[in-house]
Amino acid sequence: MSTSRYTSKVHQREGRMALFATTPGTTTPNGYSVNPSVNGKDPSTQIDPNDIARSSSPYEAEPRRDYNAAMLSQLESQNEETVNTMQSKISALKDLSLKMGDQINQSKLNLGSLGSNMEAAGHRIRGNMKRMFVMAEKTGISWKTWLLFFAIVFLIFFWVWLF
Repeated sequence: MSTSRYTSKVHQREGRMALFATTPGTTTPNGYSVNPSVNGKDPSTQIDPNDIARSSSPYEAEPRRDYNAAMLSQLESQNEETVNTMQSKISALKDLSLKMGDQINQSKLNLGSLGSNMEAAGHRIRGNMKRMFVMAEKTGISWKTWLLFFAIVFLIFFWVWLF
């Protein structure tokens, strides 16, 4: 017994196709029936296009509406309030951005002066280190001895700090 794989789904397809049926008076397998007369007219006649409710399309222009003066003045006042609110927010954003720009410029100046101060401090430290090396060479004591001396001083300070 061979059956077609499509025969079991026929009842489902007929129900869906009944939704798109153009001939009134058909009955679906589920028992739903389409009304044989549309607005009391004979089903054999063509359906009037005005009787069909079309869905609105976003591309169609909406019909022109008549607004009375009160509605227009209310809409205008709402529009003015919205514009004023937007202007105040925009001016607040402008002030904030100007203050941010001033802060950024001040930070750039501070960083520039910090860089020049650090450079001057580096020169001073290099000069002090050169003078210390000259002094260490004139005493005739090797760098290992100085290292041992500073290590002992560090240990004494560390001992005092702990206890």
